[in-house]
Amino acid sequence: MVSFGFKGGIGTSSRRLSGKLGGYTVGVLVLTNFGTMKDLRINGIPIGLELRKFFGKDIRRDYGSIIVIIATDAPLSSRQLGRLARRACNGISRVGGMSSHNSGELVLAFTTRNTVSYTDDVLLEETILNDASLTPLFRAVIEATEEAILNSLFKSQTMKDRDNNVVYRIPIDRVLEILDKHGLVS
Repeated sequence: MVSFGFKGGIGTSSRRLSGKLGGYTVGVLVLTNFGTMKDLRINGIPIGLELRKFFGKDIRRDYGSIIVIIATDAPLSSRQLGRLARRACNGISRVGGMSSHNSGELVLAFTTRNTVSYTDDVLLEETILNDASLTPLFRAVIEATEEAILNSLFKSQTMKDRDNNVVYRIPIDRVLEILDKHGLVS
């Protein structure tokens, strides 16, 4: 798995809404294998362009794929889960990902709240969150997706394959220097 020219892989993140907003939790798991170095952004800073200067070139290709799995305990319908899933692409774009010709994005969202009743009842009742209350969950998905992608980069280790090809981990010290230059590290 190579993301933005560096070792990618699995990353996770979650958000919990305040009690006032329902106290729901959103968890995101990603499998990253996408992006080109020049497009990588952290907190809006074009980290990839700076790293490209450091390395003198982009290390790898600009296509690939990402798989995003979103879990929540909010009481959502399948339609609402679809809306939640579509927001993951906003998190992907915040780190510089884009849907290129050869890319593929797969997003799956599910809730643990709603259960299927196996009774003989003709009518079933289901509790569903009002659509007007979805915006905080959308924000949670966007933020958690962005963070999960970054975690997949920052937690990966340099790896050599059977043909001795090396995929390097992102140079964390260099990234911190760039962020510090922009006043984002204290």
